[in-house]
Amino acid sequence: MIKNIKSKLFLSWVLSYVIIAFFPVMIGSFVYVKSVETIHHEVDKMEYMSLQQLKSILDGKFEELDKTISNIALNHDIKLLMSLQKPFEPKDIIRIINAQKDLSKFKLSNSNIAEIYVYLNNEETIFTSAYKYNSQDIREICKREFFLNYDEFNHLVNKKNYRHFRILKSDAADGTELTKIVLIQSLYLNSLSNPSGTVIISLDANRFIEILKNLESTDRSEIILVNSKNEFFSTGSIKAIPGYMDYGLLKQTNVTFYDMWNDMDTVVTHLPSDTLDIEYVSLIPSKIFLSKVQYIKNIIYVYICICLIAGGIAAFFFAKRNFSPVANLKQMVVNALGKSENQGLNEFKFIENSFKGLLDENQSITANLNMQRAAMRNFFLSRLLKGRIGSGETIEESLNTYEIEFSSEYFLVATFSIEDPERVLFPGNEENEEIINMVYSSIKSVAEGLVNEKHKAYMVETDGLMTLIINSVENMGFDKDSFKTDVCNTLEKAVSFVRNELEIILSVFVSDVHYGLHGIRQAYSETLQVLEYKVIIGEEAALIRYDSINKDIADDLYSSYNLDKERLFVN
Repeated sequence: MIKNIKSKLFLSWVLSYVIIAFFPVMIGSFVYVKSVETIHHEVDKMEYMSLQQLKSILDGKFEELDKTISNIALNHDIKLLMSLQKPFEPKDIIRIINAQKDLSKFKLSNSNIAEIYVYLNNEETIFTSAYKYNSQDIREICKREFFLNYDEFNHLVNKKNYRHFRILKSDAADGTELTKIVLIQSLYLNSLSNPSGTVIISLDANRFIEILKNLESTDRSEIILVNSKNEFFSTGSIKAIPGYMDYGLLKQTNVTFYDMWNDMDTVVTHLPSDTLDIEYVSLIPSKIFLSKVQYIKNIIYVYICICLIAGGIAAFFFAKRNFSPVANLKQMVVNALGKSENQGLNEFKFIENSFKGLLDENQSITANLNMQRAAMRNFFLSRLLKGRIGSGETIEESLNTYEIEFSSEYFLVATFSIEDPERVLFPGNEENEEIINMVYSSIKSVAEGLVNEKHKAYMVETDGLMTLIINSVENMGFDKDSFKTDVCNTLEKAVSFVRNELEIILSVFVSDVHYGLHGIRQAYSETLQVLEYKVIIGEEAALIRYDSINKDIADDLYSSYNLDKERLFVN
């Protein structure tokens, strides 16, 4: 086996089969890549549309808040209150009450508003739809309602052109985190150099959570709002946003990208608001929406493994099956011609060169003489089969001339017949002398070689048939039945070997044992009778012995005549 694996021909066949088996792997890989690309595209599109819907809804609500702020800025009472240059008088208190009524209407008209705060810079006063807070209360209000200290609040309300969406957080006494969502807008009266007041709209956080959760694609996803100060609001319990969600970085990245979140591969989709300085961000673990992709991936992996394993095994065994007859034929050539196997050639080339060398050698003078001698020898043996022999002295001289040696006086004849001669000897309906010689030579080599291990055997080609004259090596204490059985077993091995290794189906017809050279003619006649019996009766056995059929074939035919045998005879 190791010797076969090192063969160039064997390796080339294995490689050819592996290349063929690799095509399904390439096709499966192409299908997988295209499937993943399609699913990714569809999922990205779905997430983009979902986030676009969220953006449309929230931007619409923020536009409503802008209208509310515009109405507050245009409110007559609030404008008068921002224009005061002296402390409040009783009539100013009435204006505050009227303004509070208007704030109540604005609050009721928008369910997303938790409270509206109006800060007056000239009086350092804050009033809502229900309460009024003077300068002494502002510190407490800032800390309680906005989670800001007084300095931070004072900086915001005095900042020019300040308009911001703030997400403010603070820790409660019980350890939970409180979140305030506020929209802060500066108000101007006559001069744009300094704000005259500030509107602070506190939004209902629970309402926002409800809106975001309704628009989440799965229960494992999360939607986050990030403002320009990297303050964030989410539907989950996220404590800190990852670095790639920095507001400035989001402005520079693609709408959809992939990164890590909670130690998981995550698809990040983000869109900027058209109304405020915030980014809408959607986070979805890849394994959620790529579960189908993973399913396809697993199928493709199994498919590729099966193709590679099965293809490799099949390639090896197919190559081995096809290579074995060639290797055996090569070995037969090596054994027959005595050539060295280590010539750096593949088996086909080796066999080709071997037969070419044999033919070249046969073209020489020595080869011509040998061919003539073989022909004469075959002619002599053919005459011996047909009983055309001369005197004893002439026979002895011929036997010595042709190097034929018979060890005893007991002979047995076996005639070979190729079952499908047109396919074997005349491929393509054309006579090929080289193929005919090769087939006959191979059969002769196998048959003579196996029989000669125990007996003497000589192959004869006569009347289109191959006949083997077999002589027992034992003369004293000869056992006829043992000799015949041993020869038949050897011939069955030869037929089986030729069938398996050379793919040539042979039938062999064995005579009875006869005494003396004159008995060879009778033995050959018996093999022809067995051949005739096979043709007429249609016997399917590969080896037929003369003594296995009825002694009188003619009587048997007449005694067992029927319509089926008549049809066989006609055919």
